Amino acid sequence: MPYQPMHRRREALPESHPAYYLYIFETFRLLEEYQTVIWLDCDLAVQGDLSALAQYGPLSMAVTDSSFLKDGVTYTCGRNFYSPEKMSAAGYDVNAPFANSGVLVLNDSLPRPLKLYEWCIRTFEEHYANLRHTDQAVLNMLALKFPDLYRPFPAAEFNCYPLNPASLNAKIVHCFGARKFWNAGLMRLAFPDWHRDYLTWRRLGGSGFRGEVTDRAFIRHGTYPTFCTLVEKLNSLLEK
Repeated sequence: MPYQPMHRRREALPESHPAYYLYIFETFRLLEEYQTVIWLDCDLAVQGDLSALAQYGPLSMAVTDSSFLKDGVTYTCGRNFYSPEKMSAAGYDVNAPFANSGVLVLNDSLPRPLKLYEWCIRTFEEHYANLRHTDQAVLNMLALKFPDLYRPFPAAEFNCYPLNPASLNAKIVHCFGARKFWNAGLMRLAFPDWHRDYLTWRRLGGSGFRGEVTDRAFIRHGTYPTFCTLVEKLNSLLEK
């Protein structure tokens, strides 16, 4: 199916909510032609076969495991909103588990997908001023509104945070947050599949990341020298 931009005009969107935040909702319309639709955010590293995702749906996302997040805060649905109290007053359970929409699975057993598409757009228009994570917030609200449609899949396998040790064998690693594969040298070092694909993309003429890259030395030196340096530093600390 050829890509089509959103069929509604969105010139009136505020700068804090650009139109591309809404593109994920187009997945519902794709069910007019496909049995299963899988959405992947751009800040992912695919490390294995994704065919098992097809067993999920009709509406599936992964529940975020807060155990490995830096801030030590337990993520709940309320984190999607600037004022969780307002959403609670509107009837949403803001203490429900936080579903990350970086990987979204829909299939054609989803009833009336075009109606759900319209529901997402209307919900965005009604609540956009309170949405911290625009599209994700709406999809969390959708899962709460229609719980019989929602079926989570395991985050450790298909939407794994890089700090989780399970990321070594995860099918999908998701760098949600500020540190991405393209702007953090240690991320590229830890997940070489992404960096290898990036170099292939560059050789084929694709554009490169032009922003600041932290820990760039790790990219230049490679895994073994970096590991040796870390071991030397650890030994020096142990000797003190």
